[in-house]
Amino acid sequence: MSKDRMMTYVLGITGGIASGKSTVSQYLAQKGAKIIDADAIARMIVAPGSQGLQQVIAHFGKAYLAPDGSLLRRKLGQLVFSDPKQLTELNEITHPLIREEILMQLQKYRQKGVAVVVLDIPLLFEGHYEQYCDAVWVTVVDETIQLARLQQRNQLPKVEAQARIKAQKDNAWRIAQADWTLDTGKGPLGWKPQVNQWFELRQIRFSKKKE
Repeated sequence: MSKDRMMTYVLGITGGIASGKSTVSQYLAQKGAKIIDADAIARMIVAPGSQGLQQVIAHFGKAYLAPDGSLLRRKLGQLVFSDPKQLTELNEITHPLIREEILMQLQKYRQKGVAVVVLDIPLLFEGHYEQYCDAVWVTVVDETIQLARLQQRNQLPKVEAQARIKAQKDNAWRIAQADWTLDTGKGPLGWKPQVNQWFELRQIRFSKKKE
């Protein structure tokens, strides 16, 4: 194990869409963890003028490019989440760029001696990012709550939201590989004490500076 790895505790958080990953990550950020957000990186690598956007438009066509030079994300989402082949082709373009940025950020935090880094990655196991983690949590929530959250958050009709959920692997597959399962459907009073206990039991501090 490298010196950098010993200095930094890397926690992976994954789960289905709208299952509460970002909410848990935000709480850990408030406690002092550094967050590497794969969704934010996915948006960044297809920003106007980026290499990623150029590759996506070259493959899927200019119909997915807005007049201001940005990606028509919802329109592309309607295509790929209704066609597994198209989703695979999009992933083949974007995932290498996302991985490069994730690993660059992780290395930067390790070199700085950051105490806790969270990898917030929906496709954590699919991308084999667990190899970089000391532990992996999976967030879960009742399907009814998940659907309602996704519809509200992304302003999607029910059919479109259901298609996005269906395009992902089910929770059982993730839970079988994770170190811990966190139910976010119970609200903060249900999961925050569990999060705090995890770190207390392992005597993991979010800062190496003496209080």
